[in-house]
Amino acid sequence: MRTNLGVFILLGLFIFADATWAQVPERKYAWQKQDTLKIVYKDVLNNDNYNAQKLDWNKKRVIGTALMLGFGALTYYYHQRAESSYSSYLNSGSISQMDAHFKRTEKFDKLKGLAGIGVEIGFLLNVWSFF
Repeated sequence: MRTNLGVFILLGLFIFADATWAQVPERKYAWQKQDTLKIVYKDVLNNDNYNAQKLDWNKKRVIGTALMLGFGALTYYYHQRAESSYSSYLNSGSISQMDAHFKRTEKFDKLKGLAGIGVEIGFLLNVWSFF
């Protein structure tokens, strides 16, 4: 029992001595060169422009996501209008009504394509916000 106590006391002394000696500063000699690649973390951490850059990135993400969702909803709306116009075109009996429904279908298809381009622009803006 006493040997275990003695081992713990010696271990405690070694730990105390190691902690005490570790605080001794290193000696600097005149022939040692100064480290020119030293990084000063204080300047990096106190960068005032970082918060402004971070807000800009978040604005880009929000705008990109809003564009994707908005133009995605427009794409769906114009797709539904084009489908209903095309089904009316197929079910109409007169040529004048068929032409009118077909022109509406073409118009809504073009608007759907433009809204799809808006979705892609929003997606690119969203991806760009991460860089």
